[in-house]
Amino acid sequence: MSAVYRAALQEFLRGLDLDEDTRARIEINPLRVLDDKRPEVPCQLEGAPVIPDSCATRARPYHEEVQALLTIGGVAFEDDPRLVRGLDYYTRTTFEFLHDGSRAVRDRWRRPI
Repeated sequence: MSAVYRAALQEFLRGLDLDEDTRARIEINPLRVLDDKRPEVPCQLEGAPVIPDSCATRARPYHEEVQALLTIGGVAFEDDPRLVRGLDYYTRTTFEFLHDGSRAVRDRWRRPI
């Protein structure tokens, strides 16, 4: 997650009516707030910044290449700009497979610096 996106997301989330634990999450890992399943949280997220709007210039072509390869390969997909599960430990394009009702999120692990 870019510093620009993180700052924009934190600013948005700070303006919501959230409990104390969720407010603490804004500072530690704001993506976790976006993945909150309690009904009182997702209903407030309309208008939240989405990652593609602040996508790094190097990441955007990679994402478009993945989409092109899926299309060429005949793999149906939906581009969900609100998918955040796993982005705190995966990098670049993250995808989620659905098969017979089961779900798995994949990409690649971050390389050590």
